[in-house]
Amino acid sequence: MKFVRYITASIIGICLVGGFAVSVSRDAVTASKNEYSINLPVLMYHQVLDKPSKLGKYVISPQELEADLMLLDSLGYETVTVRDLIDFCDGKRNLPPKPVMLTFDDGYQTDYINVFPLLRRYNMKAVFSVVGSYTEKYSQENIDKHINYAHLSWDEIREMYASGHCEFQNHSYNMHSLEKRHGCLKINGESDEHYRAMMLEDIQISQKLFAEELGFVPECFTYPYGGTCDTLKEIIKEETFFASLGTYEQVNVLTGKRDELYDIRRFNRAHGADIRKILKKAEK
Repeated sequence: MKFVRYITASIIGICLVGGFAVSVSRDAVTASKNEYSINLPVLMYHQVLDKPSKLGKYVISPQELEADLMLLDSLGYETVTVRDLIDFCDGKRNLPPKPVMLTFDDGYQTDYINVFPLLRRYNMKAVFSVVGSYTEKYSQENIDKHINYAHLSWDEIREMYASGHCEFQNHSYNMHSLEKRHGCLKINGESDEHYRAMMLEDIQISQKLFAEELGFVPECFTYPYGGTCDTLKEIIKEETFFASLGTYEQVNVLTGKRDELYDIRRFNRAHGADIRKILKKAEK
């Protein structure tokens, strides 16, 4: 995995610059010496499927997603990505006065079929967290790709990434499961040494795949099922991830400090939910 470490080390050399506080102006928020903050609501989506019988806590319809995008646009919200947040902390980029992040977990093929066209239509950006083993499986020829359960292929990811509307992050290679462990959580009695080696191998496989298939490595790790621990948090930083996405539901308060990008809070967008309630929390 030296190849991955070389690439990620290069990214660190490019990114570790800039200030660590923010100031607020009428048009944007950028890093400075003043102690101001900006609220960032993050919406967590999973599958966007046009099948009423499937709608629920983790499945919404394309019509619901479009309504969300229209509402965000009407209220003056502007979408940001993880890279935007990193650049903000480094003093390289302004944040809009009303930022919002849209995240889509697991890498379902419906991201390409139902989400991607809407992002282009409304000129918005989103963050997609991909499970590496799923993408490898559905990149194979002659694989059954039923819309109810299929995941993105590398060709679909390439097209989405090239558009500038879609950012891709690491959702583990093969840890999105509840069979042996709860996502990335340690098993009772598992040694720290075994756990560390296992997680490093899993993470690095996905990083290497991204490097080979798309020419970049993800800068953010998205915890499967939101499960994490102190050891995993250490690994995430050691592997040069500059951010991580969790599932704790709370508005993020950003002041330009790098550590604020770890364990980013997100609100799950379930079928029938009203995101205006979430947005009101960000406006307090």
